[in-house]
Amino acid sequence: MGALAPGRAAAPGPAATSRATTACFGSAVGWIAFAGAVPAVARRTQGELAMIMADVLMWFFIVAGAYLAFVSYWLACAALFPSVVEECARRYARPLAAAGLGLVVLLPLVVIGVVAAKNAPHAAAGALLKGALLSLLLPALLGSAGLALRIGTGLSEQGAPLVRRVLRGGAVLTPTFLPPFLGWFIVLPFVLLSGFGVALIVLRTSPHRTVSAAESSAPAI
Repeated sequence: MGALAPGRAAAPGPAATSRATTACFGSAVGWIAFAGAVPAVARRTQGELAMIMADVLMWFFIVAGAYLAFVSYWLACAALFPSVVEECARRYARPLAAAGLGLVVLLPLVVIGVVAAKNAPHAAAGALLKGALLSLLLPALLGSAGLALRIGTGLSEQGAPLVRRVLRGGAVLTPTFLPPFLGWFIVLPFVLLSGFGVALIVLRTSPHRTVSAAESSAPAI
């Protein structure tokens, strides 16, 4: 029982057998966990990709809708009130003064309207006040149609129809609203404020002449 016979290996002891079994079990558990994690990671990656595509499509439709809305409002203003839009284009010779007037008039109206809408006793009254605030965009769009016309005149040939010049100017002006920060917080507010100021100046100085001319003339398409 003393020495082992030559050529025969010693039988593994209980401790070695236990360690080998534990190692095999741990390896199997690791492979099972890995095999279960791969589909979960794949599903999560697919879900994140779907969310990213949904966000891209959402912002694309928002931008496209805003683009079409601005150009459509400017074209409608040019078609309904051509003389007013032409006068607004002439008044854009001093855009900073028009923007300052728009800021002075709009800022108190917006502040008062927002406070009144928040403190409205009924939801219907608050909705009416919010609608009144949104209606302030209409004169701003009317006046800014003059800026679109002024830009489109420089891009068109001599004697081009009014609506065509507004369309070309609007197609150039609207994309300037898209760059972050510069377009959102500088260009777009400036265009709306100056448009509101220009509309106030034009409608205040010659309301009867511009409205009557708008009703009696129709631009060529």
